[in-house]
Amino acid sequence: MSPSEQGDQIRGCGIEEARLAVAELSRLHGPRWNDPTLFNIDWLQRRDPEDGARLHGLYSLFKPGFLGIYNDAILSETGQEGLDFVNQLENLIPAYVAAKNEPFTVTHGDYRLDNLLFATTADGVPCAVVDWQTPGHGNGVGDLAYFIGAGLLPHDRRKYEWELVDLYIAGIESYGHRVDHEWVKDHYRKEAISGLVMAVIASQIVGRTDRGDKMFEVMATRHIVQALENGALSLL
Repeated sequence: MSPSEQGDQIRGCGIEEARLAVAELSRLHGPRWNDPTLFNIDWLQRRDPEDGARLHGLYSLFKPGFLGIYNDAILSETGQEGLDFVNQLENLIPAYVAAKNEPFTVTHGDYRLDNLLFATTADGVPCAVVDWQTPGHGNGVGDLAYFIGAGLLPHDRRKYEWELVDLYIAGIESYGHRVDHEWVKDHYRKEAISGLVMAVIASQIVGRTDRGDKMFEVMATRHIVQALENGALSLL
């Protein structure tokens, strides 16, 4: 892909890169949107009846260690409300998992700037996606909310998030699907939680580095703000 440049989760991106990323995401989700034959592909990750309890257990297990590292950053960036959010979410994890309903599609599972390559020349691929270790079959809006929540800095997310959601919907509809716009927007608000859940768990199971610590910090704090501003907990 050289001379493409990798996105930077810590720095964030501008609206032009965000539009490219969301358009590319719709090209992943659109072709197999609500395709029942995906159930026949056994290597795609998908939810099972125990996932809510399993994720709740992991969140509860790793939350103390996560707060031991990031408590001060959360207080600084989001205030006591943000810290309360981290704690309140714990008992709502099963409801969060249960809310991921159909239509399903092919999902990436870690759709964020560090896993995107952007062209630096006119003949380059505008946006290429890497890190395909967690492909799944599920609710694709999680990928969307996960990208927008941490990819854009909060002031840009507030300004552009619904434009980007509409761009995503238009991309899915370009494949001939009828999409319930309110269903997508409702799930977008709920899925603002996804990045915090990822930060709490993943930060505690990978080797620590200075960059990794900062990446999980911005992931957590930006998604907390995104979730608070979209009323995510109240929807569960």
